[in-house]
This record gives sequence, C-alpha cells and structure tokens, in this order.
Amino acid sequence: MAYCYAEMFEKATHAMGPYLQDALVNLKQIFEHSSSDKACKENAVGAICRIIYTINPPMPHQVFVDNLVKMMPFSGDEEEESTAWKCLIFLFRTNSALVTPYRDQLMKLMENDFKNIKKYGLTEELQTALRELSAQLYA
Repeated sequence: MAYCYAEMFEKATHAMGPYLQDALVNLKQIFEHSSSDKACKENAVGAICRIIYTINPPMPHQVFVDNLVKMMPFSGDEEEESTAWKCLIFLFRTNSALVTPYRDQLMKLMENDFKNIKKYGLTEELQTALRELSAQLYA
C-alpha cells in the first residue's frame, strides 16, 4: 500500500491532492503499528519521503527527519535508503535547519552507504548530491 501511495502522488500529484492527509495518516499508522516488520516500516517512510520531495506538504518535518535519521541505514528494504537520502537532500535545500543538527550522524551514514553503493542502489547522480550535501553540512 505504501508503494502505491508513493507512485500515485508522484505520478498524479494533482489528482491525488484531495487524498493527501488520509494517505499521510495511513502511512503514519503503518509506521507506528507495532507488528509491522522493518521492511514494511521502511517502505512507509520511503513513501512519505517521496511525498515530501514531490509535494512538500505541511507536516511536522522535524519529527519526521528525527525518525528518518534514527531508522537509517535501512536493512529491510535497502532500496528505500536512496529515497531517504533524496528526501534529506530536498529538505536541506529547502530548509537546512531541519537537517543540519544531524550532520555527524549523516556523515557516518554516508560513509556506510558509500561502502555499500550497490546494496543501497546509489546512482551516480545521488552519489554526487551526497558529496555536495556533505560539503554543505560543514560549510
């Protein structure tokens, strides 16, 4: 379900607009449900990330970033790691104060992810963006 939400909001942003709040509530419930396995929770977080960098809805971004950073590196749905980075880069570019407090943690995560590029599916474009983020976090 999480993947479907992400796809629909990315590909039919305007048509899905009326369903945004319900979708975010449903994704939050998947994340918070104690019996959801790690991959399911990571998939829900990945869907929220995709919604954020597609629509950037009003929501408690700081709470989300805190939870996102705590979940990384992803180990149930590793491909969502790239999605998480895209979201963090987007948020840094729109409001660096959301991401900067986590710079030490993010640097450790980047180091881990660069050692596991194939595992996390980091494209060349994303690797370049991560290097730029790394430089900007300490600028």
